[in-house]
Amino acid sequence: TYFPVTHKGYWQIAGDEVLIGSQSVGKDIQVVVDSGTSLNAFPKAAAKAINAKLGCTTNFAGECAWKTCPEADTLPELVLAIGGQKFALSQEDYILNVQLHGAGHPDAFWAGVDLRGRVHAPVVHGVRHASPGST
Repeated sequence: TYFPVTHKGYWQIAGDEVLIGSQSVGKDIQVVVDSGTSLNAFPKAAAKAINAKLGCTTNFAGECAWKTCPEADTLPELVLAIGGQKFALSQEDYILNVQLHGAGHPDAFWAGVDLRGRVHAPVVHGVRHASPGST
């Protein structure tokens, strides 16, 4: 799939919308496709809306964290609509069960970031790299 670059210096492309389930949390977005990170970054307002829909706690970095890992297949898809196509991440795709001190600590693969104070900060779409122990 080809999408034209909209900002020199990044692999930034125009996006249509970000949805959590069927609820829109951002329209007419810019998306930076970044294969150098496994994290997705959303403008803080969008991250907060996503986190609220998922019932997790938003920490100081805008990250979504749960006290216990949600049951399998109980959370909605996170969808990036780009060029009229929908690219969906399932719960399995966007939750990492980090092991800290022998206990699972489920986190989502995104944070809330407002880049350089820009009103229309882009969404950064990282490419998740599988690692041992990740779910």
